[in-house]
Amino acid sequence: AMRRITSIYLAGPDASFPDAAALAAEKRALCETAGFVPVLSGDGFLVETEPSEAMAREIYADRVSRMRLTDAGIVNLTPFRGPSCDAGAAFEAGFLAALAPKAWAATLEADAVFATAYMKRDGSYGAAVLSEAGKMLHAVDLPDRGHDVTFDPVSGRSAVFARQPGTFFV
Repeated sequence: AMRRITSIYLAGPDASFPDAAALAAEKRALCETAGFVPVLSGDGFLVETEPSEAMAREIYADRVSRMRLTDAGIVNLTPFRGPSCDAGAAFEAGFLAALAPKAWAATLEADAVFATAYMKRDGSYGAAVLSEAGKMLHAVDLPDRGHDVTFDPVSGRSAVFARQPGTFFV
């Protein structure tokens, strides 16, 4: 059985922004309104107080453990301090993507894949990636009726949008 998405890891360089606390509060509220438990990358408590290798190791261990405990992730990969995204955010995006290698491997074996949102027999909702033969390669539960699925060919990731605008995306 599929595990329902209940928690979302939120990452990016946002903690470095001047309005970091307000931005974090807004993101928390959006997740909670949509029925998800937000887990922000910067929520950890650090023992180390001075920048050092020990602090870097502590931050790494904290963030990796948070990513492993969540069901999904949203990472801000917009340019930060130059033309590229934040290096830490890029790592977090890659780490999160690597947590589902079976689903990714199944899509590589298919000649073509299709994504769809659907209603299950019990009335709940989900989204799935299907092979050209109709075999379900990967599926996730949705909190409500899905409307559309979009695919990014560069990252190989998909997003499902709610039927009602502004309600959720996974």
